[in-house]
Amino acid sequence: MSNTKRNIAVLLTDLGAAELAGPFRLWLRQGEVFGPYIYCKSVDPNGPYFHMIVRDADTIDFEIQVQHAYVKAVVCASDFRKLGFTADA
Repeated sequence: MSNTKRNIAVLLTDLGAAELAGPFRLWLRQGEVFGPYIYCKSVDPNGPYFHMIVRDADTIDFEIQVQHAYVKAVVCASDFRKLGFTADA
């Protein structure tokens, strides 16, 4: 996977998605297979909060920090459509 584009999706818990739906509505997506998730440019799970860098439609990067309890899993793949996500990041 080192020679291909690396896509990152952070899967959120149901509670995390419910509580973050308002402020993160630009980035929060709902997958049929995996549930709520956010596409990220990069992530850093170290520290008191889970740190994510996301990009909006205008190519502006935003830093988001959430509680670790809101994160269910992190998925990295070159093509998310094969895993059941709606589209690549």
